[in-house]
Amino acid sequence: MKRSLRSVVLLLVVGLPSLVTAELEYEEKERATHVVSGTVEKVFSRSSGDYIEHVALVRIETKHRGEFPQHQQHMYVYSFDLKPGVTLSEPGPSGHKSPPAEGANVKVWAIYRTGEMYGLYPDWFEIIPKKEKDPKE
Repeated sequence: MKRSLRSVVLLLVVGLPSLVTAELEYEEKERATHVVSGTVEKVFSRSSGDYIEHVALVRIETKHRGEFPQHQQHMYVYSFDLKPGVTLSEPGPSGHKSPPAEGANVKVWAIYRTGEMYGLYPDWFEIIPKKEKDPKE
């Protein structure tokens, strides 16, 4: 009896924290099916419960990884993040980092799933600094 009680207590102590966090697994950049560099032309956002869903329209300038139709010049990338100030009532993911600003030069890591591109979780892009023009030009 004492042994089974110890087992239950141990299970609760060890297993409960993993159930409470329910965070999504972080995805390594090597898992990305598509990697591109380009410019964010538009970011569409909508409220959905405790989250904000985003779709970033990226004009592709360089295709680093993945198969694309020859004519494809743009890519839509889906992501989400937690609304500011929201504390989840139930365990759940905290979301991607907020999307880049429109006009930003970015390198994007995405995974193709169910016909759509999803930003790698949680860090799906890096800002590429804009090159300053040479004053001699």
